[in-house]
Amino acid sequence: MTVWSDNFDDNVLDLNKWEKLQFVTGEIYERNKRLEFIVKAPDGSAGVGVVSKDRYDLTKGKVSVYVARTPQWTDRMILLISPHKTTSSDPLELSDYYAILLESWDDNCIVWKRVGGSQTELYKASGRPSSSGLRIEIEAGQVKFFEGDTFLTYEPYELPSYECYIYIFRWACALCCVDLGWADDFYCEYCATAEEKQEAQTLLTQWMISKTTEQFISMMFMFMFIMMLVSLVSAMMGRWKYE
Repeated sequence: MTVWSDNFDDNVLDLNKWEKLQFVTGEIYERNKRLEFIVKAPDGSAGVGVVSKDRYDLTKGKVSVYVARTPQWTDRMILLISPHKTTSSDPLELSDYYAILLESWDDNCIVWKRVGGSQTELYKASGRPSSSGLRIEIEAGQVKFFEGDTFLTYEPYELPSYECYIYIFRWACALCCVDLGWADDFYCEYCATAEEKQEAQTLLTQWMISKTTEQFISMMFMFMFIMMLVSLVSAMMGRWKYE
């Protein structure tokens, strides 16, 4: 696996890695050895953040970032992956993505999926801390989500491509005051060579074969059970007939 990371310690946004994401009004700074987002939402929703300059093959990959949100209603700090790219509109309106976020309302941690424009909530829990690490891992055709070291949920990977852009951003609505959210210690593992991609594809194939085998065995057991029931019923009916 190939790794790239950004600890945001040099107080200069690396434009070889990131592009600024800004919809409606807001400001983005790399300062105080972290990435800071100031959202101004005078009318409607607004957001600021960064999106990776390039797409990364996450067939067998991992992305994580530490985020901190402010106790505003409603304010979200979001880690999102998507095959699609925008720098001037809300990534939550993209047609395909996975997103994990901390939300001020009820201190929620939420996982969302959007495929073909249809959004699904995969996980939600209240009473979460205002700052924590968010992580998305992909392997063997499955995507998994973590908040800190806590495993949240998983499902089969459904985005139309494993080649994804990575977003870190803050979203707020018009009721939020101007305030600060920030991110730090970004980390990404991705496939970069033909060998790594082949290894990931092999793992995916093995997983699919394993699931198919499990389903076949289950069907065989069900078939045998049904046949035993049929034989038993036939025997009983034959016995009643002669009695």
